[in-house]
Amino acid sequence: MLHFTAWVRNTALKAVDKAEIKRLLQSFREGTEDTNDPVFSEALARLASDPELAAWFRAEQEFDAVMVETFRSVPVVSSVKERILQGS
Repeated sequence: MLHFTAWVRNTALKAVDKAEIKRLLQSFREGTEDTNDPVFSEALARLASDPELAAWFRAEQEFDAVMVETFRSVPVVSSVKERILQGS
C-alpha cells in the first residue's frame, strides 16, 4: 500500500477534489515540520482561495487543540506509565 504522503506527492493537488484536500489536511500538525512540507503547502495554499475550506480547516485545528489539551489533562498513574514504557 502506498504511503499517504507518497500518494499525495504523486497526485496533482489542483485536480484533487475538496474531500481529498480535507483528508490530507486532517493529518496536518501546526508547529511541526508539516509547516515546511511541500505536500501540505500546496493544500494550505488552497485555503486562501476557498473560504468554505478555510473555515472547515480552522474548526478542525480548534478541535485538535481541544483534544490535545483534554488528553494532557488526564492524570496518568505512574505505575501504568512505567509498565507501558517497559512494554509489559
